[in-house]
Amino acid sequence: MKILMLLISFSLFSAAAHAEIYIEPYVGYSFGTESGSAAFTAPAAGTATATGKDSQALYGARLGYSTLVVAFGGEYLGGKLSTKSTSTVVTTGTAVSDSTSSGALTGLGAFVALNLPIVRAFATYFPSVKTKDGGDSETGSGFKVGVGYSALPFLAVNAEMLSMSMTKGDISGLTLTSYSNKYTIYMLSVSLPLSF
Repeated sequence: MKILMLLISFSLFSAAAHAEIYIEPYVGYSFGTESGSAAFTAPAAGTATATGKDSQALYGARLGYSTLVVAFGGEYLGGKLSTKSTSTVVTTGTAVSDSTSSGALTGLGAFVALNLPIVRAFATYFPSVKTKDGGDSETGSGFKVGVGYSALPFLAVNAEMLSMSMTKGDISGLTLTSYSNKYTIYMLSVSLPLSF
């Protein structure tokens, strides 16, 4: 038993002693859906609901530390959302409109990754995510999970899922009393995981 404890202690000490700086830039293409609702009091009292399909190029980087198997640190996420949506606005009557919009997406979060030979897994929590389209914006939080294939030298191919929940909106010309918009986005990306 003592020998086993010594081996475990040595392994943990070795992993800590071999901590390296970890950087992983990535780029990918994603698609998904969004669904939201809002209530407002001006220019007239009413409610609105919307559903949409999103597609976008996303990019970002993970920066932190890595041991023999585990990496952890901060992550930046960016991209340009292109959304085709259908909205229902209820004020004195009902109007349905189709629209296409594009806006910037940014997020800051904390990640942890498990880097095994060939296969890897990672997860990120974003306490702050934001989209901005002209004078309109929304903020909230989200998380991302993914798996990757890293048999290629210095290159990994990843499949990821990003979920965002926006709870605060700022829409030009409207005084909002409540706001909610949820995104589910799937992404295929390539990344360059480096430790030094």
